[in-house]
Amino acid sequence: MRLTAYPIAPPTCRGKKTGQTENARSLEMEKASPDTVVNLSRKSKEAQLIKETIEKTQDVRQEKVDQLKKEISSNTYQINPRAIAGKMISYFTNETFTS
Repeated sequence: MRLTAYPIAPPTCRGKKTGQTENARSLEMEKASPDTVVNLSRKSKEAQLIKETIEKTQDVRQEKVDQLKKEISSNTYQINPRAIAGKMISYFTNETFTS
């Protein structure tokens, strides 16, 4: 699905001094020699490490989910309304309340 009428890049993406489009600049980058070295900043390296850690981490704590399912199906799951209310209040007021 095409969203714009521009074949390569809109005119607003042209370089300030050279008039090159983003596409032309990317072609120049591809032509860079194989000996080109890129040094990443410390923050870039940290961001990459965080990204890799997140990708390796499971989205779901399966053992916790299984335990909750078991408690719900056996009607032994206990809801603590004070804890829920306290967390809601602390979320909206940025304060910590104890139950």
